Amino acid sequence: MSTKEYSSRTGKPISRRAILKRKKLAMEKDTRAPSSSNDLQEGYCRHDSSVKEAIEKCPKAPGLKTDMEMRGKILEAALFDIKKLFNSPKCPTGQDYTRHLQVQCFMNLELKRLVAFSSANTREKLAIQIANSFNGGVKLASYILQRERSWVRRRYIQSGLQGKTASVQSMLEDEGTLLAAREYIAHAGQQITAQNLADSVVQYWKNSLSWIDTADSEDILQIRETILALQNIELDETKWSLSNRSAVTWLHRLGHDWKEVRKGLYKDGHERENVVDHRQQTFLPQLEGLKPRLVE
Repeated sequence: MSTKEYSSRTGKPISRRAILKRKKLAMEKDTRAPSSSNDLQEGYCRHDSSVKEAIEKCPKAPGLKTDMEMRGKILEAALFDIKKLFNSPKCPTGQDYTRHLQVQCFMNLELKRLVAFSSANTREKLAIQIANSFNGGVKLASYILQRERSWVRRRYIQSGLQGKTASVQSMLEDEGTLLAAREYIAHAGQQITAQNLADSVVQYWKNSLSWIDTADSEDILQIRETILALQNIELDETKWSLSNRSAVTWLHRLGHDWKEVRKGLYKDGHERENVVDHRQQTFLPQLEGLKPRLVE
């Protein structure tokens, strides 16, 4: 009768050496069973930081002797992944980029603290330092800690929702503003700049406001006063402005992208003055002279 053991995964027989090794490991595990809090600390990772959930109750790697070393390795891996994200085509932008950058700065300080074995600065103090560098305070520091924990656990940071609610509408949705922007783009041609677009749109707003001032309709005047009153704005203190960044965003939404003009073949190159002149003065007369020699 065969006494061989077979693997449940592959169905192949298990060697005697592998069986002895498995029994030896089982005996060592029984002898090292945690009987006190000290034994439990030696056998498993215990942390009170953001990586607690990542390594809690996890056996240590063979090459790591202390919990601090494992914690440093986890932070290094998290830093490597966030740097890789910044260099990839999926790099976040806007407020999402700022959130990832804050987490990266915090993990850098945390890793330096672990390497130096310094207990003077706590995680909260480090988070406040990063928050102050981003013109924030204690509330932003708490958000940084939450986002750092989320990145270490799941490699994910929640996207910001600022300016994405349904109640917030862009001025580009206004039909008159959209027509003013398109009119400027049509007249500017290749000389389009964000600053000039912003100036032309602001001028349109001011002209519209002056038209309302001279309008005879009392309903329009009443609507304007109601809107300004709701916004807590005095009539004489009304200011109209449009930043360059918003103008660039509008240009992107209208289908215009920044690119460098290079010499070459253009789809509308036949309309250039030098091309038209060459066609009329050189090419067509020469073609007429060659017609008697052409085979039809």
